[in-house]
Amino acid sequence: MKPLLSLLLLFSLFSCKSSKSTVEEFDPAVYTFKSEEEVISMKKGGCYGTCPIYDVIVYSDRSVKYRGKKFVDKNGIYAKVLSKENYKNLVSSFDEANFHEFQDFYESNIADLPEITLSYTKKKVKKTIKGKRERPEALHKLEFLLEQIVEGEGWTFISTIDKDTPTKINKAQIVVDIANGSQLSNWFRTVKDKFGIQILQRMDDGSDSWLIGFDPRLHKPEDVLMYLKADPSVKSAEFKVEKVQN
Repeated sequence: MKPLLSLLLLFSLFSCKSSKSTVEEFDPAVYTFKSEEEVISMKKGGCYGTCPIYDVIVYSDRSVKYRGKKFVDKNGIYAKVLSKENYKNLVSSFDEANFHEFQDFYESNIADLPEITLSYTKKKVKKTIKGKRERPEALHKLEFLLEQIVEGEGWTFISTIDKDTPTKINKAQIVVDIANGSQLSNWFRTVKDKFGIQILQRMDDGSDSWLIGFDPRLHKPEDVLMYLKADPSVKSAEFKVEKVQN
């Protein structure tokens, strides 16, 4: 019996060690986040005041990456791991809300509010929703769940964000993301007549994000930005941020 008992104990110990998830041995210094394993994410944009600007991504192995950019308690890149129960409850909440059934964009006539971007990938299908305050209550509840994760404990600092790369805001150029279905030619003609806006480039092939420019001596940049943010045809609009060349 003793040899058999020893063999069973050895097998049991080996099985426990082998089944241990890699993420439970999480070391942010060497851990690699894989974009193809992103499940849930939230991005909070800026406003005219001190709205927190950050993004958070939850991965399929329960690891979480946070990037605090401005007006936040945690500036820089942080990471932690969700418990199995918390991860399961979070994913279930997105499923129960039928996240993939909501529309992609919710318009807002209030310029001075941060834009919130929520994404959920299920069975390799990624759904992204953008909007401000005027969104269904279910989306606000999902946002709150992610806020609780951000505000919770257990974060480990990884690195700063472009600490050695200073940036500046170019108020003569604006990056705009046009809502799906908008008549681009008519829209561009309207803003050209109103502000003398010119199309400088498309940000990505096949996307509806554009870099536009105008003469800030003729039109106050803040007024142009406010007009674009309030335009129902525009998902988002931000001044171009450029790296300062040494």
